[in-house]
Amino acid sequence: MNSDLSKLLETGISMFTNEFQSKSTFPSYDIYYDSNTLLVILEIPGISKEDIKLDFFNNMLTVKGKKLKIIDKQVFQGEIFYGNFERHVQLPISVTSDQNVSIQLQNGLLLVTIDVVKELKNKFTINLK
Repeated sequence: MNSDLSKLLETGISMFTNEFQSKSTFPSYDIYYDSNTLLVILEIPGISKEDIKLDFFNNMLTVKGKKLKIIDKQVFQGEIFYGNFERHVQLPISVTSDQNVSIQLQNGLLLVTIDVVKELKNKFTINLK
């Protein structure tokens, strides 16, 4: 009986840890930078552009969204993250306006290109179209 309870607790803790890690590290990203341009690439497979929102505040990019389940069946084993997410990406520069930002969604990657400029603006939001 004790071993059954131990297995149940281990499974529950493992599931909680996996979900917490998924939420805190989803989506994965890379940042590329040169003197003229900053490029942030985020992996967001299975997410439509209507379910993504980008907020900029000084040198912080916040990506919010929702990944919906596409199959309505009981999960036997699950590693894919579904649900709401919010990821904060610290940028090496402050973003000044939405005119300096272009966004593309292609093949499950969100490409955020930011032109490097000196002028500063505090906060703005961009919705994908």
